[in-house]
Amino acid sequence: MMKGGGNVARRRILVIYDYFEPATQAGGPTLSCINLVRFLEPMADLWVLTGWRDLDGTPLPVQRDRWLPWGARSQVCYAHKGWSMLGVWRILRQLQPDVLYLNGVFSPLGTLLPLFLQRWLLPECRVILAPRGMLQSQALAVKALKKRLYLQGLLLPLLRRRALTVQATGPAEWADMQRLLPVADPSALVLLGNLPRMGIACRVGYRPAATRSLVTVALISPMKNILTVLQALAQVQQPMHYHLYGPVKDAPYWQHCLQAAQKLPAHVGFTYHGLCPPAEVPARLAAYDVYVQPSRSENFGHALFEALMVGLPLVTSYTTPWQQLQHKQAGWNVAGEDVAGLAAILDEAAQLKPERYAVMAGHARQLAENYLQQSGLEQGYRQLFQVTMGNAQL
Repeated sequence: MMKGGGNVARRRILVIYDYFEPATQAGGPTLSCINLVRFLEPMADLWVLTGWRDLDGTPLPVQRDRWLPWGARSQVCYAHKGWSMLGVWRILRQLQPDVLYLNGVFSPLGTLLPLFLQRWLLPECRVILAPRGMLQSQALAVKALKKRLYLQGLLLPLLRRRALTVQATGPAEWADMQRLLPVADPSALVLLGNLPRMGIACRVGYRPAATRSLVTVALISPMKNILTVLQALAQVQQPMHYHLYGPVKDAPYWQHCLQAAQKLPAHVGFTYHGLCPPAEVPARLAAYDVYVQPSRSENFGHALFEALMVGLPLVTSYTTPWQQLQHKQAGWNVAGEDVAGLAAILDEAAQLKPERYAVMAGHARQLAENYLQQSGLEQGYRQLFQVTMGNAQL
């Protein structure tokens, strides 16, 4: 296929990941994948091979094992019978992609199998592996033995002595992958930030409520430190209300959270709203005062970025990309499990005067805009996929 107005052939890109829209429970890697496909559409012909279930095993309301139109010109296959060695083999043979983009690493069918088949079926196809923070030290500490066996016994042998590009989306992930991956050519490790949701409007003239409202939108698991937030709320002196959105990924951990919520003092409210569809997150965030998520680790933090874009001061840990928030007057950083330190910050946030709050909200928005302007995403993704930009814009 030729691109209109010239003789440049459009690249054929196959993206593989276990979850894709309308899946809602797999968190940031799914959003990164969706944003990537949406961004690349003006430049290339895209196919997405994905599973037919959500993270909790719920079947998606989609037709299975056939190519369905998605977005402006992409196609998605929600594979059921095709989510197998034979199915992936047939799709690789059928599409003959120029680029194979593997989103995530801990998937036998979505990562190991394509890596194995590509070497024999499509040796000229360029392979890009995007771990999406799954190889960062804090993430590997969860279910450490299982992950170590998978990496040492299955993934790393497939990566040795082969030409591929590995995308890190932040400096911490870059450093961890340099230590972990057997990549002979240092240039094969590419540092290129996540593509966030575009076009998020900033609130205008917002004034915080007398009882400060806090919000988190996240998978409910130990990585997000929701329990730490609830424990800190038990120590605050100022009135506030905490709103939590997100699917329960770890049921025993959620029970600990519910027990902590029962111990909150009378001047602190708590509401669990359940799942928030990703498309609705910016609008929901706009109703609250402060975003709180002191994660153990974040490769990017889509909800954190969207909160900044809306204009919410941010409270997060030192292990996310959003650092020096106090210095930038956009929020606060705190040690991820420092309950007393977090309680003090929440009390400070609750006592912000409207004028001071407006200044911080403006700096929060500016911090997010700076990421878009300074990260070189357009040029970086054009180089990564070796495509012409067309009408793609951030």
